[in-house]
Amino acid sequence: MEPAFTLTGVNLSLSTACSAKCIFCPIQRGGGSPRHMSVDIVRNIVEQVQREPALRAVKHFECGENGDAFLNPQALDCLRAIRQHVPDAGISIFTNFQGLDPEIAEILIKEKLVDRLWCNIDGHDETHYRAVKNAGLERARKNIVAFLKHRETAGARVPLNIACVNYHDYYTAIKKNFGFVPTNVKSPSEPLLRKNFGLIRAQWLPQLNQQLDSIQPVKFFFSWAEREKAALQPLNYKRYTCPALHRIRTEAFISPGGLWYACCMDAACELIIGDTTRTPLAELAKSPRRAGLINMLAARKFQEIGGPCKTVNCCEFISLHPIETRVRRVWRRVKPHVHGFMKRFQVRAGSRRLPTDQNAALGG
Repeated sequence: MEPAFTLTGVNLSLSTACSAKCIFCPIQRGGGSPRHMSVDIVRNIVEQVQREPALRAVKHFECGENGDAFLNPQALDCLRAIRQHVPDAGISIFTNFQGLDPEIAEILIKEKLVDRLWCNIDGHDETHYRAVKNAGLERARKNIVAFLKHRETAGARVPLNIACVNYHDYYTAIKKNFGFVPTNVKSPSEPLLRKNFGLIRAQWLPQLNQQLDSIQPVKFFFSWAEREKAALQPLNYKRYTCPALHRIRTEAFISPGGLWYACCMDAACELIIGDTTRTPLAELAKSPRRAGLINMLAARKFQEIGGPCKTVNCCEFISLHPIETRVRRVWRRVKPHVHGFMKRFQVRAGSRRLPTDQNAALGG
């Protein structure tokens, strides 16, 4: 397979269902796909990765793509299939821990079915957590504590990476960058703290392995939940590049029904590359349809592509400070040219030095 189309990772949407309704996530996900991925679809993909030389560069599976994997009743069997057929590949999962109960945590650790977990803890108490996630903190807290205890008992080294979104920060970032109130935000019944990461960190840091885990505040936000409102605003597409292009070039994103869709920002699975239940993964990876999508994204033809790309401004990380958002946007646009210039400069500088180095080696 050509280097430009070589896959190094596969993102499996084991479920598009989610027990939370976070203010920063789209409510509608998955398009017309089934809600949960079957073991057969997972096995079909991993068997191809195992036997197909063109897929040998695949070294990572993300299994929390576009939903909460542990709402899938077959989630553990899906993970077992990956471990069985591609034992050396890394497995990571993003979860809100609402469905990852102590029994599942014990199996994950005992059978070594996951290599890294990611989650959000978006509040230090029930009020602040619910304002962001529209779900209860206590269940998540109990499940996280159970996971940490099982991990410690087994001596397993499975990192837990925690991100913390503040309600006011997200609200302010959307309001300042787009000029409207976030789609999923409802005024909470109680006043909320503008800064509460210190309180969250104080609660969780003593329970974490500080050499293994991390807990960080979110300072840049995806705005993919705001596409419907953003679509009503005029957009100068020349100012934007695809923030996910590097991943689209090297990773596959598979819906519960087995459809390969564009990327993690395509929540409704609108841009379909092909059906992995009908066409081999390696064939889809080098297909004209995938190549065309990559080339059009590189050429920034977002309107022509359609789907989520029409609101490419909702794919980028945005800051509390719009000027910082713009600076990051400009840097993404010019970075390839800067890197190209530096490479050419290094080659030319090296070619000019080469005669001198040769003379020095010869005693000249």
